[in-house]
Amino acid sequence: AAEHQRTAPLPSPSNKPSQASLSPRKRRQAEFKYLGTTLDCHPLELWPRLFSQPRLRAKDLDLHVGRRIRLLAWPITAKPVLTSSEEPMEFVSFEDETAIIEAVLFPDAYRKYRHLLFEEAPLWITGLVESNRGALSLTIESIKKAEQA
Repeated sequence: AAEHQRTAPLPSPSNKPSQASLSPRKRRQAEFKYLGTTLDCHPLELWPRLFSQPRLRAKDLDLHVGRRIRLLAWPITAKPVLTSSEEPMEFVSFEDETAIIEAVLFPDAYRKYRHLLFEEAPLWITGLVESNRGALSLTIESIKKAEQA
């Protein structure tokens, strides 16, 4: 039976568009669409108009301990956990083009904003910068998709 199966021929490499024919922006958008990331820039750079808005950079968090801040960031990993009273919350790592931010969404924030995480879009995150034995973290108060902010 296997000898009677037909397969479609593979497309000729000459039929596919050359990467050289794509502008850098179009190439990055295609990389993001098909790979889920970009190869030569941070994914936030796909939204250049957002860089003109006032924001803090992750590398400068240590200068803002005890303050509420606003960052443009990209979620990269998360770990959902339960509180001692069995309420869901989440630890999330975000990044911008300068550094990684460790953040926590306590139960109220988790219920409000968990649906925004991992939508492959830049997020405006607002929260309180805290330091515990030299380790910085951000207690999330709000999250908005950057296109909606």
